[in-house]
Parts: sequence; structure tokens; C-alpha cells
Amino acid sequence: MHPGSRLRPLVWILGVLLPAVGCATTHTPDLTADVATLNSRVSQLQKELEESLASTQPGSTASRASPGAAVPGTDLAALDARIASLETEIAAVRQRLDDSLARMDSLSQDLQATREMAMRVQAPRMSPTQPPPGDGEEPSPMASEGSSTGLEDRPGPEASLEDIFSAAYADYAKGNYPLALAGFQEFLKRYPTSELADNAQFWIAESSYAQGDFLTAEAQYRLVVEKYPKGDRVPAALLKRGLCLMALDRKADGVVVLQHLIQTFPTSDEASLARQRLEEMGVKP
Repeated sequence: MHPGSRLRPLVWILGVLLPAVGCATTHTPDLTADVATLNSRVSQLQKELEESLASTQPGSTASRASPGAAVPGTDLAALDARIASLETEIAAVRQRLDDSLARMDSLSQDLQATREMAMRVQAPRMSPTQPPPGDGEEPSPMASEGSSTGLEDRPGPEASLEDIFSAAYADYAKGNYPLALAGFQEFLKRYPTSELADNAQFWIAESSYAQGDFLTAEAQYRLVVEKYPKGDRVPAALLKRGLCLMALDRKADGVVVLQHLIQTFPTSDEASLARQRLEEMGVKP
């Protein structure tokens, strides 16, 4: 093959590589330098090839001076070898670029999944008259000191439904998961038929999950589904139960739960996250 016909594809490939490398520069700055070097070398080869081809044209000074002499300028065989070497280097750079872009895409997907998962840990449904946790009067200094242990400000026997739920959720929001767990359990004990009962059961499971007790959390998420099948916490409970099972090395059971979630609530955000998790595992949703 003539060196000129092999050089043109290299120039085209570099034209494709340069914009793509710009997208990956933040994470792979070395690729930019590699492509710039290759681009310079291809330009030099183009110049040498053009000079060699010009010297072989009829009427050129070199042709008239020595009709039987060898072609002046760059030896075409050596030029062909250099082009072949460049082809190999460009292929290697393209592979590194593809790998970098794939890693960036994977990291982007992981970040999106984490963001969506965090959004699911949202404040529970409250009654219209109940202020969100943290609103209201500023705590007194004595109350602040008592809250350092989390015990002194617990609702007493006369506390209302809203008081108990708010206190338990406030503990959860502050990371006091054992206290939150006890608070939500107390709420269910006092108000098992409340419209917030499914939320309390869900946050009991979440409190165990946050402490890494996946065995207990899995059982509590299952109760959300079994006891409150029409509640709005069911999709989230199914998703987290599936994740618990996988964390407990019961991947087959976890896959079944996630597939059930997708089939039962196909348009939910939780179903979207379940599909993504199964696809990452190479399992059909």
C-alpha cells in the first residue's frame, strides 16, 4: 500500500481523537500530550511524503538531473515503517481514551444512583398541623444540655402522637439511631393504627440499616410490605430489602425482590434504581 494512502486515515483518526480527549482531559491529562505528540509526528510525515512525491513528478529538478537515480528525500520504505508505528501508537491511545471515558461514565452513573438514593431518605409524612423537626421555639440552655445524651428530652407518657413521632425522627436526623429506633417502636406500640404507622415501621427499618444491621433491617422492611401493602413506603422498602439481602450474601433472593419491585411499581424511582443495580450485576431486570 502507498504510504500516502495510509497516512490520510491517521490524520482523520487524530481529528476524532482530539475533541474526545478534550472531554476527558480533567481525568486523563496525559492523553492530551500523547495526541499532541502524535499529531506533530503525522504532520512531519505528511511534509516528508509531499516532498518525496514532488521529487518524483515529471519535470521536477531531481527527475531532470538524474533520471536513473534513486528517489531523493525520505526513503519510502522507512516512511512506511514509521506510519505503521504511528498506527499502533494511535490505536493504543484510542484504547486508553475509551477506557477513561468508560470509567467516567461509570462514575457518573454511580454518583447519580447515590444522589437518587439519598433523596429517598426524605422527611416522613406529617400531619398538616405538625411543624417539621427543628421548627418552633429555640431550646433553652438546659434543654440543650439534656439533649447531649438524648434521654432528658424524650416525650413523657402524656406526649401526643405528633410529639413522639417528631422526637423519634429528630433523633434519626441527628444520627442517634438507637434512640430513633426506640422512639419509633414506642410510637407503634401506642398508635398501631395511625396513618403514620407505616412511616414509623419504615424508619425502624432505616434505623437498623443505618447501623449496618442488615439482618434486622431486612425483616423490618419486609414488615412494611406485609403490614402496609397500600402504603407509599412499599417501593422504598422493597428496594432496601433487596439491598439488605445482597449485603447478607443472599443475592438470588435479593434479585427476586428487586425484580418484584420493577414488575409491581414499574414507573417508580425505586424501580429505576433496581433496574440499574440488576444491570450492573449482569442480571435481566
